[in-house]
Amino acid sequence: MAGQHQDYSQNFWHLTCIQTASWGLPGLMASVFLKNTFGAGTVILSSLIANLILWLTGFTIVSMAFKEKRNAIENAEAYIGEFGAKLVAIISLFVFPAWYVVQIHVSTVSFSTALNGDHSPHIFLANIYGIILGVIIAFLALGKTIRLIRRLNTFVFPLVVIYYLYGLISSGLISEFPEDFVISWLCITVFISAGFSGMVNLPTFFRHARSKYDCYIALTLITLIYIFFEISSMWISPDFLYGVMFKLPISPSLMQSLMVGIANISISIIFLFCANLVNIYFAYPSWKLMFPKMEKYPKYFIIGLIGTIFYAFVAFFPNIYGTIQLFLRVSDDITANLGVALMLIFLVRIIVRHRPKKLEKLTSTCAWIFGSATTIYYAIVHNSELALLSGLSATILFFLIVFFIEEPFWSIKKLKQRIKKNTK
Repeated sequence: MAGQHQDYSQNFWHLTCIQTASWGLPGLMASVFLKNTFGAGTVILSSLIANLILWLTGFTIVSMAFKEKRNAIENAEAYIGEFGAKLVAIISLFVFPAWYVVQIHVSTVSFSTALNGDHSPHIFLANIYGIILGVIIAFLALGKTIRLIRRLNTFVFPLVVIYYLYGLISSGLISEFPEDFVISWLCITVFISAGFSGMVNLPTFFRHARSKYDCYIALTLITLIYIFFEISSMWISPDFLYGVMFKLPISPSLMQSLMVGIANISISIIFLFCANLVNIYFAYPSWKLMFPKMEKYPKYFIIGLIGTIFYAFVAFFPNIYGTIQLFLRVSDDITANLGVALMLIFLVRIIVRHRPKKLEKLTSTCAWIFGSATTIYYAIVHNSELALLSGLSATILFFLIVFFIEEPFWSIKKLKQRIKKNTK
């Protein structure tokens, strides 16, 4: 559905820059913790395997949605029905402000690091910074949002690459080359969980591509860049992960302190703007499905304000932040279950063409719900890192059992009709 501000001419470079420049500072940190747990060799191998799986997932999801220019929610509705799509939209309504909060929170930590030299922000000032930035981002979302995102992220992406390269060179940790390369499905699962949500949501942005070939090239470039980001992050100094690119000399002058502080804060703000503008645009299809009348108003501005209000609430009740992080981990896993359910029904439609679409949608919706329930159980009750694997296994198993039971009965029915027709 093309609106007056839509843009359907993005080439593979635009698509690549939008998805990679918007990763944000939180996206840099996972590999460091994984390296400490599993070792660098295992992290490298896990990143390669996980991103290959994610590439295949993204390729399938984009192929499902591109021809009709569907966004992520419309694509889900086409394969799991209106009820399932509304469940996805409801989850997304909460996921968006949660990511909005996380991105702003990490940026306020980087401000404190730049200004005070530590990673513990002065709470009141950090909260005010966050609220102001949230409102500014909401105002930036007024007007031709997708074109702003394209121009901003295309400009910022080379800066992000320079940021990583500078971080690698200046940290001097690259000499710690890994020795043991061991496959760890748990480590692979962490990377898949972090990236699966983005793959399922790709249609929201990739519908703006000028051709499906641009989509496939962009997806391949995104995969390679993600691998570079994830692996290189292991050898980058922790200060870089908090947005501190430049360090002060031993006895800095006032002007030196001011210039370094402005430079570091500017980097954090640029990363934040790229990430949260994309978050706003990702969120809109869900809001549109649940609140259709929102189309008449400055929708992206409203969504940005809602995210800012949610940040303000969490900022002054910080105990909620841990719950938000748990919710985001679980929601990423639930989205991964959705992606698997969509891929399964897409495969069935290619192989089997006689099944009614309503039955297909019901089967895939039930499989997704069953897998998601399993994920939630393992994540909350057992606090298990295997929640995603358990959920994906449950989704696939449910789908296969239903398919195994249903297909013979359907074939018998068709065989009876054929025999009856031939005996006339």
